[in-house]
Amino acid sequence: MAETLDEAEIAINNIFNAQGRTKSFANTFLDISHAFSSGGFIKGMGALAKGIGSLVAAHPIIASLAAAFAAYKVADKFIFTYDEDLEKAQKALSDYQSTQQEIESVNNELSTTSARMDELLAKDSLTLVEKDELAKLQRSNDELERRAKILDIQETMRYYS
Repeated sequence: MAETLDEAEIAINNIFNAQGRTKSFANTFLDISHAFSSGGFIKGMGALAKGIGSLVAAHPIIASLAAAFAAYKVADKFIFTYDEDLEKAQKALSDYQSTQQEIESVNNELSTTSARMDELLAKDSLTLVEKDELAKLQRSNDELERRAKILDIQETMRYYS
């Protein structure tokens, strides 16, 4: 295992210290891959950390610039993702509240319509105008019930999407 660790350290040093070795860049990465696969992940990471440490020691300005750029990219990605997620959450909340208001409105209309239908049906006899009103109320009631079902399905679909 010590041999594998040494191989990884040499490979990393070849990459970061640019000492003009004859190994190609691809072969160097294959050497690191070999160190990881035969020496285990922890030992491979240790060798990689040593190589990065040697880069920082040999080229502190380049390492500082690389670290600053990496920090910028991470922060940029986080901020962009946060803003995007915040907008989606606000839209979802707005859609939910709108659907809830519409459901409440439909339920109120259903309640009013049902109450008036009950009044008319409680009478012993209806006039022609009341019979016409009852028919309109029944159609309206059926339409409101369909609308309530549609809104319920929409709300469920938004919840699961």
